[in-house]
Amino acid sequence: MGKKFDNGLNYKYIPVRNQHFLDLNPRQVGHKQCSMGEMDFQYGEVFTLIHYVSKGSGVLYKNHFSYKVKAGEAFIILPGEKASYQADKNDPWFYHWVAFDGKLSESFSSLPPVFSAPGDIFIKMEKSEEMPIMREYYLAARLFELYAALFSTEKLPNNHVRAAKKLISGRYGNSDLKISDIAEELSLDRKYLSTLFKKETGQTLQECLIITRIESAKELFEMGYGVAQAAESSGYKDISTFNRMFKKHVGMSPGQYKKTLK
Repeated sequence: MGKKFDNGLNYKYIPVRNQHFLDLNPRQVGHKQCSMGEMDFQYGEVFTLIHYVSKGSGVLYKNHFSYKVKAGEAFIILPGEKASYQADKNDPWFYHWVAFDGKLSESFSSLPPVFSAPGDIFIKMEKSEEMPIMREYYLAARLFELYAALFSTEKLPNNHVRAAKKLISGRYGNSDLKISDIAEELSLDRKYLSTLFKKETGQTLQECLIITRIESAKELFEMGYGVAQAAESSGYKDISTFNRMFKKHVGMSPGQYKKTLK
């Protein structure tokens, strides 16, 4: 995070005493306007660290993956994780950060590496600079506010799964639909969404898409559609791929399945 000093608008570090609060315990807070292409590093801190990007953009690198981050989004680095993050070379980011620990900080590990976040909470955290006596209590209150915003009912992981299923059921007929499209639509990291979906449903997103398409084809066969028509309407451009996937999941070819309906 750099040197611990305050040089006004470009870099600000607000000293925080460790009060050892049980649930959410603030450890650091500040902001930074990065220069073009500037790189920062984390080498495995003992606390949870969140950066909120209020202007510009950049890239987070961690766990052998890269994640683009734009204004209005936040990125998280968990305890023990090594990461680097680089400001865009044309539109360098201005970010606010907060570091914390405590029992409830473990919940933040369920978040994707990059996520939408309420920026006003991070901005309010910096008002703690005016509160030398009650600073840590004020910051703890803002952390609880952030916790409530990120883990409210509508943002629970199983709702991400329901949203993904809804997108698949509405777009499976588009042969160009990709899993990455679904993740982008939900503003979620693809790896995070795939892991979450597998954990919640027992199947991968790709498997869900294929099964949805096969079930659609079966319904179309029952309505009298031909193989080519059913394949195209269910999201398959290539008949041979459709035949192969249908037989794999149904146990018989589309033609054989149609005969059972007579």
